[in-house]
Amino acid sequence: MGKRLSAVRLFILILFSAGINHPLSAQKLQETTILEGRVIDAQTNEGVSYATLMTVRTGEGTITDENGRFALKITRSTGRIKLSCVGYKTDTVPYRKGGTTPFVIKLKPKIQQLQEIVIKPAKKRYKNKGNPAVELIEKVIAHKKDNHQGNWQYLENTKYEKIIFGLSNYTSKFRPDNTPKSFHFLFNHTDTSSMKGKKLLPLYIQEKLSDNYFSKSPAHEKEVIKATKTVDYGKYFSMEGISVYLKNIYETIDLYDNNISFLTNQFVSPIANAAPTFYKYFIMDTVKLDNISCVRLYFSPRNKTDMLFQGDLYITLDSCYAVRQADFSVNRDINLNWVKEANINLTYSKNKKNEWLLESDHVGIDFGLPKTELGVYGQRTTTYNNYQTDTPRDEAFYKKPAVETDSIALHSENYWAANRPQPLSISEAGIYTMIDSLKQVPTFKRSMDLVYLLLYGYKSVGPFAIGSLYNFVGYNPVEGYRVQFGGKTTSQFNEHVYLSGYGAYGFHDKTWKYSFTGAIGMDSKSIFRFPANYLKISYQYDAKTPGNEMSLSQSYNFIAALVWGNYNKFFYNRIFQAEYLHEFKSHFSYTAGFQYVRETPRGMLYFNHSDYSLQTNDKAYLPIAELYGKLRYAPHEKFYQEQLSRFTMPTSYPIFELEYRIGNKAFGNSYNYQKIRLSAFKRFKLSVLGYSDVALEGGKLFGTVSYPLLFIHPATQNYLFDDTKYNLINFLEFVSDRYASLSIDHNFNGFFLNKIPLLKKLNWREAVTCKVLYGDIGSRNNPAYNDQLFRFPENSDGSAATHKLGRTPYVEVSAGIGNILRIFRIDFVKRLTYLNNPDISDFGIRASMKMDF
Repeated sequence: MGKRLSAVRLFILILFSAGINHPLSAQKLQETTILEGRVIDAQTNEGVSYATLMTVRTGEGTITDENGRFALKITRSTGRIKLSCVGYKTDTVPYRKGGTTPFVIKLKPKIQQLQEIVIKPAKKRYKNKGNPAVELIEKVIAHKKDNHQGNWQYLENTKYEKIIFGLSNYTSKFRPDNTPKSFHFLFNHTDTSSMKGKKLLPLYIQEKLSDNYFSKSPAHEKEVIKATKTVDYGKYFSMEGISVYLKNIYETIDLYDNNISFLTNQFVSPIANAAPTFYKYFIMDTVKLDNISCVRLYFSPRNKTDMLFQGDLYITLDSCYAVRQADFSVNRDINLNWVKEANINLTYSKNKKNEWLLESDHVGIDFGLPKTELGVYGQRTTTYNNYQTDTPRDEAFYKKPAVETDSIALHSENYWAANRPQPLSISEAGIYTMIDSLKQVPTFKRSMDLVYLLLYGYKSVGPFAIGSLYNFVGYNPVEGYRVQFGGKTTSQFNEHVYLSGYGAYGFHDKTWKYSFTGAIGMDSKSIFRFPANYLKISYQYDAKTPGNEMSLSQSYNFIAALVWGNYNKFFYNRIFQAEYLHEFKSHFSYTAGFQYVRETPRGMLYFNHSDYSLQTNDKAYLPIAELYGKLRYAPHEKFYQEQLSRFTMPTSYPIFELEYRIGNKAFGNSYNYQKIRLSAFKRFKLSVLGYSDVALEGGKLFGTVSYPLLFIHPATQNYLFDDTKYNLINFLEFVSDRYASLSIDHNFNGFFLNKIPLLKKLNWREAVTCKVLYGDIGSRNNPAYNDQLFRFPENSDGSAATHKLGRTPYVEVSAGIGNILRIFRIDFVKRLTYLNNPDISDFGIRASMKMDF
């Protein structure tokens, strides 16, 4: 083994020496041959992107761009050139002697399904020690600080990004002969160049041109968007929200980082500091890419079920040990949802200072179920140019908003034609006009109305939306069966005004409930877009469960009616609220408001000062009047926005919130007090071990109040698992005037289950959760020591229904199995403390729905 490795080292040394010491005089004696042209699909004549061209004898080569074009200077005057690309048959063609040779090369698609290639040393156990491939990758790792763009003191570039989505492999399900004639025009835009040998019907395109600025110390990063262009589906979807969601999926791939964020997961980079622990490496051959000698290094996961890549690295044979090109994909054995195939191509180029900089990256993902033909193919292509690495900027430049938009957000087609690095293909350019035509098809409109109804529960009727479908019928023990009907305005009504409301009726309490909300923008921008700046006024009369009594939003439907335990603690509230929200581009925001509540106890709740067993109220209602302010900072937050509602996408950045409330008798309150609450949330990505969602929260009340105004710790008595509440606490079971809590929810992404043969094919994922709550009540807020306060609620047998926390924290833990049928999660929840409290459950099985990649 040692002699074989020594021979390999000698062979590599000879190749290295030949690459850097070849006499220039010998090159000059040969007549230069320049090959330029285009590689196309033999069946469709569309350009074949990222095909490899390599001379048979000398190994000089290059790759085609996204449109199949190439240019290659060759020192040898005659010979043959070899062409290869995934999904196509390998071919060789001759080239003519001397001068410039323009020509078109046709590649034939492979019909058979490609089989996975596994490279193993013959009858030899793989070892890192003494392995020349590992020695080479260790040199690459040692030189990362010299080649990583993140280590530049200053860096600037211009970036062009293009994202395209469309139906893939649709021919058997979606054809002209089984679709209405009004859709036939779609088939004129079929694309076969994006997916090798497969048909793609593009339905979405997004383009962005921006200038980017980076400073290492002090750390600054800034993007100035020069122009954007995207298709517009109108009222059905938020195009800005879709853009943010796609950006969350297609995060920038930094090969030189130890961990690469891909499809919201973290993968270990093949050149991470600890990469040899996770990957196997094999030297395949040496090639020339644009006259640069490189070693082609194949890498594959040691464990195929972990979040790891496999593919080729092309390492420069010089003192830089830089990556010239990387072509890799995800292993099919990875527990990755909704992804049938994913391929990544990165290319780097050297500038005049011999610095290696990212030139382009291409990511193509075929989404869908593994054994189905029809899918959705998405690709993102990014090119970088106009690099500068020595241009300092002053502090004032970076202190401006992190993202600025040029004065002209949408430029003419002439502008785009002049500034795109590569022109759009015929099918790509046709997407814009195709979608405009599609929106006029009545069948499409009806289909989108149905999709919108199922997603959001509302039916659009011009400038109004009627709903919500999901709250139309509900149930709770106090109201009985309940029906609710309402509506809201859409952006078609007004971009600067929002109105919504509903009416509801309970058949048991025979009482009408209602709500009305109005919001108006305080600047010229739409109130439905970030950053928001509006004034909102609301009035509501409805039933609330304790812990939600100050909130305007609480849904009652059949799913919410699936409850356990004693579920008859309610407040009937009349809430008037006026608040002003102002957001900034930095994702800092503040809210200032006033809220007045008339709170009336219902069910088993009473406002009684002396003897709770009398089940009488000493006060008919409790008036609560508060001024409040909120500060929120969520750097680089990503969310999908539907009118005023937002759905945050967790990232690696934290979210901080600070809330202050003051209640005073001068406002009409029953008590004088102040409340402060601070919370923080962050997702920690732990590479192959999955991710942890960590939430910290604490609060303090200054003053003397009755139990409805203490901190009522959030609980749910529903059979749905809620990661923001305590799943085995009864409503109003615990109250505090000071508290601190910690919640950790860790998802292993199948790290353990994927290694068990019988369970591996199920693609289940394991998760664990731990929630800890510390709290206490001072004697002045404890009715046992202060008879001026309402007594804590009691059960019908006289036992305490509401408690204070002692020195022992409340703790509940759960072990869950997620990704069941790719959308369901089942948690087995165990309560570890306060097991002697009456009417509690110390164990429960909870279900939830979650769609992850």
